[in-house]
Amino acid sequence: MLSRLWSFVKKNWVICGALGWLFTLTVGVCLVFKYDSVPGSTTTPSNGWPANSNITHSSTNNTLVMLLHPKCPCSRASLHQVATLTTNDNSLQCIFLVYSPTQFPKGWEKTDIWYLAAEVPGAQIVSDIDGEEAKKFGGITSGQTYIFDRKGILKYSGGLTEGRGHVGECRNLDLAVKALKSGTSAASGAVYGCPIEDPRKAQL
Repeated sequence: MLSRLWSFVKKNWVICGALGWLFTLTVGVCLVFKYDSVPGSTTTPSNGWPANSNITHSSTNNTLVMLLHPKCPCSRASLHQVATLTTNDNSLQCIFLVYSPTQFPKGWEKTDIWYLAAEVPGAQIVSDIDGEEAKKFGGITSGQTYIFDRKGILKYSGGLTEGRGHVGECRNLDLAVKALKSGTSAASGAVYGCPIEDPRKAQL
């Protein structure tokens, strides 16, 4: 039986090789799609602005706070989604907390993610030393977004994409847009990004 199988393989090595390559490719694609659709970790946020935060929300407009790991490629999509929110609310105050670990040189956090965030009109970019501010908000995943009203009441907590690297309309973005216009209780959505304190990303 084995000799017949081996004889078939030798005679049809091109076909067998192609089938093996196709199988490997299929498995790889499935793993990529699975990774893209698996959300990052989240925690249950408080209903209001953290009392011990060193940053302040706007007292006249809605405030968006987004947590960012400067080496997380998924967060580029999250930042692009912010443009939709500012289109729906051009007075939206945007604050980006960019993770900055003390064990790395000053400026380590100033990657393309930092400068992409800086393109948002009126944005406040904060070097979040060792992620201390992120911890006060309860966030642990890059791309985690909070929207507060002018009284500091939480209106939305979650991501702005429907998958890692996804840009465009999606449920999470719709929830965030509605949060800007609604006076109802806070909505929440999944977050697709890298852990804020990710040692693998820190080495890049």
